[in-house]
Amino acid sequence: MAKDTLYFRHDFNALSDPKIVKIRMNFGMEGYGVYFATLEILRAQDSCMQSLSELNANAFQMNFDSSKYAAIIKFCIDEKLFESDGSSYWSIRLCEDFFEMKEKSKQASNSARSRWEKKRNANALNPQSKGNAKENSIGEESIGEKSNSKPELGNPTPESVTSSFKKRCNLFIKVFNETRVIGGKPSKFKLNDKIEKSLKARLESYSPEEIIKALKIALSDPYHTENNWKHITPEFILRVDKLDKFLNQVNGTPVAAQQKAVYTGPVRNTINHAK
Repeated sequence: MAKDTLYFRHDFNALSDPKIVKIRMNFGMEGYGVYFATLEILRAQDSCMQSLSELNANAFQMNFDSSKYAAIIKFCIDEKLFESDGSSYWSIRLCEDFFEMKEKSKQASNSARSRWEKKRNANALNPQSKGNAKENSIGEESIGEKSNSKPELGNPTPESVTSSFKKRCNLFIKVFNETRVIGGKPSKFKLNDKIEKSLKARLESYSPEEIIKALKIALSDPYHTENNWKHITPEFILRVDKLDKFLNQVNGTPVAAQQKAVYTGPVRNTINHAK
């Protein structure tokens, strides 16, 4: 993860902000959590804005009711916590902070490069100097391993767990159909036992975000585009080999084939995903 995506500003008194109070009055702490989780999603976008058509995908990632999620986002737009042009939405403050941070990061990078150039030149002129002869090996910081821990559910009954997962499966099918649009029309796949079983198994190793990302990459794959996406089904995208294939793909080309020329980031480790 790039350093400029690690955080965004969160005021310590946000809980008492008048607009946030209105969210809590109408939706409780669920509304508060959804608002800030959505800010995280927006911050991860290149432009800090997102299409309103992605709301169901967001709800799926959060394991949250899609209707309630849409209602909270609409409320945030009405209260001007988010701005919208009818097709996309964004946070003005988040955008301002993002571009201010990018500018500061650029200036800091240029300043550090300048200091290093001066030190290197000084060492070249005085090879006996030990002041800067030793380089610091910093390495990559561990941002945090993906946690396999599950949130506390408060002694849920088997019936409530089954009902909650069923809703999540239905939301997955809804997101899948809305994402797989052919000829301007969404797909019409129906939930079945095989899809439920596959989704349950995949969610043990993959996040909802990864599954949706793999689906979008698969839909842009040249082979599947040429074949009118006939192979792209829920069962297909939930196969381990297909998820790993598309998650390790950049712009339709396997990462391994691009590393020398284009891609220098980490390749997703797929060793532990076999089922």
